[in-house]
Amino acid sequence: MSIESLLRNPHAILAATLVGVLLGVLGFMRLPVNLFPDTNRPTISVVSQWPGATADDVTSV
Repeated sequence: MSIESLLRNPHAILAATLVGVLLGVLGFMRLPVNLFPDTNRPTISVVSQWPGATADDVTSV
């Protein structure tokens, strides 16, 4: 089939477009969706060295 024959028959283009849209909608509907996916949240550790200081001294600075 050449491009010219497809352009002369717009019904074939419409049918191909509808099939593509239908397959896209069906594929979208079958996609698995996890509302609460398992994630690894980043953690931050802060280490401060102040010899002889109490925890209250470090937090007040």
